[in-house]
Amino acid sequence: MTCAVALAATTCAADWSQWRGPERNGLVPDSPALIDAIPADGLKPVWTSEKVPGGGSGGYGSVVVADGRAFVYSNTRYAVPIATRSLTKQGLARIGWSVGMPDELLARVEEARTSAERKNLDRRAVRDWVNKWVGANLTREQGAFRSGCSRRLTLGVAALPADMCRKLETVVDKEFPTVDALDRWLTENAFEGDARRSVLRAIPTTRNAAHDHVFCLDAATGRTLWRKELPGTYTGYLSSSTPCIADGRCYVMGSGGNIYCLNVADGEVIWQAKGKTRPNETHASSIVVLDGLAVLLAGQLTALDAATGDIAWTQPEVVLRESYSSAAYWRHEGATYLVVNGSRDACCVAPKTGEVLWKVPGGGWSTPAIVGDDMVIYSARSRPGLVAYRLAMPAPRQAWSLPYRDRGASPVIRGGYVYALGGGNDAHAVCVELESGKLAWDEKLRGAAEIASPVEADGKLLGVVGSTLQIMATSPEGYRLLGEIDAKVTACTSPAFVDGRVFLRLGDAVACYDLRKDPN
Repeated sequence: MTCAVALAATTCAADWSQWRGPERNGLVPDSPALIDAIPADGLKPVWTSEKVPGGGSGGYGSVVVADGRAFVYSNTRYAVPIATRSLTKQGLARIGWSVGMPDELLARVEEARTSAERKNLDRRAVRDWVNKWVGANLTREQGAFRSGCSRRLTLGVAALPADMCRKLETVVDKEFPTVDALDRWLTENAFEGDARRSVLRAIPTTRNAAHDHVFCLDAATGRTLWRKELPGTYTGYLSSSTPCIADGRCYVMGSGGNIYCLNVADGEVIWQAKGKTRPNETHASSIVVLDGLAVLLAGQLTALDAATGDIAWTQPEVVLRESYSSAAYWRHEGATYLVVNGSRDACCVAPKTGEVLWKVPGGGWSTPAIVGDDMVIYSARSRPGLVAYRLAMPAPRQAWSLPYRDRGASPVIRGGYVYALGGGNDAHAVCVELESGKLAWDEKLRGAAEIASPVEADGKLLGVVGSTLQIMATSPEGYRLLGEIDAKVTACTSPAFVDGRVFLRLGDAVACYDLRKDPN
């Protein structure tokens, strides 16, 4: 196998060693002939790994493959039992009460929840009725009571009486040292039966926690070669970085602002660094290794010495509230630059110094698709939307824009056309002529496709839609679905592709499928 002239030194052309592949643009440089359709009886995986938490249990980072090994990062969630018991304002709202609710508002809520109209509602109509009532009866200044009122109206006559709720209000945020202490208080205050059970359901018995894990699998068999556990941070959304493999090292951004460099051979930590991120911030930026630097968005664009982890530079002009976006390559006149989305602009950065060389409207989590001097960004706003630029120094020129938007989908450019999947629950696949911006076709998809970043190989587009991997023809003649692999694929992930095999992150594992027309 002939190795490419590599930015990340030792990886080879057939590897998928980083986010979006060898050129970070979703294109497979050299693919064998692939099957033209999924068999009628489905396609069985070559292998499925041991448990690897994904989605809401482990995150949305994608698989990478290098030197016969597959790697994936997991921000693994778990619950820790707690001995104490405490009723919070949020817990009280779940019961159907808001601390400090004005008497006048409470009187109207009580009248509505016990009314004949509420009692006679069909169960399926309750939500709309509650939303309509709350919208018509709560002022903007009363927004703090919305959750409690909504829950109280939803429960109807089953809601706890107001006098009981007022008793509970006196112990909000009080820490009972044991379960028995809480039980005694409930008994002393006449909470029995359904009322007692309602209160207990609203009080947490565990706290959320998380570990970070990096899994290394045999790419031929799926067997776990090593698994490294690292300190983790629990956040509202799961950290979801995709690893980067370079020079025998695995670079990944974990949770809590932690950045790691691991030994590919055994998973041992070579160095650990900290990004300038906010507390409890979720991370999904995927590191790029270039010119001896490991570059990622960690609060602001940050470059670390790839050998030591020492910070080489930071660029405060390139910031994004969520550290989700990842850089792309632009090669121009013998130099290689990085282009990365910030809050509102896409910025071209000199890797060695971090200097911002130009900015253009873009923004969001999307990784720009760059082929030659053409760049397409799927931005998070309808203006600029799906936008194309002709790249040049000292500044690019906008070629066209279309009012499609997605929080983080990344398109591909192939054969003079742009292909993109996105739009969330209103998901579309679109094909656009690169030169003119003329829409070749637009197809409404079955299932959600948000933060979908497809891969193109052998005239086929492979992208995650819903929980399936859909395979579409890469053709401007019209949308044509060639088949789909219904394998409970983790949303927002991008396939890894090596030698005709596709590697997918499922909800609880990694799986490998052989798409070659001639597997022998």
